Amino acid sequence: GVLAEAVATQTRVASLKLLARELQHRVRNNLQVIQAMLDRYAESMPDGQPKQDIETISFRLMTMAQMHDHLLGAGLTRAIDFGEYVNGLCASLIDIQGGRSRNVDLVCTTDPVQVDLDIAAAMGLVVAELVTNSYGHGFPDGRSGTITVSLSGSESGGGNATLTIKDDGVGFDSNAESKRHGVGLVKRLLEQVNGSIVLESDHGTTWTLTFPTGV
Repeated sequence: GVLAEAVATQTRVASLKLLARELQHRVRNNLQVIQAMLDRYAESMPDGQPKQDIETISFRLMTMAQMHDHLLGAGLTRAIDFGEYVNGLCASLIDIQGGRSRNVDLVCTTDPVQVDLDIAAAMGLVVAELVTNSYGHGFPDGRSGTITVSLSGSESGGGNATLTIKDDGVGFDSNAESKRHGVGLVKRLLEQVNGSIVLESDHGTTWTLTFPTGV
């Protein structure tokens, strides 16, 4: 009887894992379908703020789909290697921005840092928002330059991680912040995960974000 119960329990667990992975797969596919629809819609629109808003939503969906791609390869755990996820996210951003920002390089350097899934999802959106802002606002009129994303764990072992996103563009104009809606989202996401953000704008823009790993 004990053996039969153990076998039945293992069978139920295996079934639940299979269902969870199938759900991840379907959510990922649905996000990608919606993103593709938005991209096609944006392509048919004239340049301007409405088109930029649609593209921004598409970027955010891409980030969420990227998270589900990573989950499908990482198994069903409560933490993932956020460094590996950020590397994949940067590669996707390069593909998306490459045709429009040929003169701007994106360099991503990360340490392996285990981060809770909810925190990783929020911080992934932060990376996408700030990198997209650098692409869109840091290098006007075809300027060339570099955007750098780096991630490291806490040297003190306090369960925190540091994410730095910097560019050598024209700098951040605080007077235009209201027009850069993604910055407000970044601040809200940092509050959500009990993180902090520091901005330096001297010969470019540097965002330094510190957040708990949650593990």
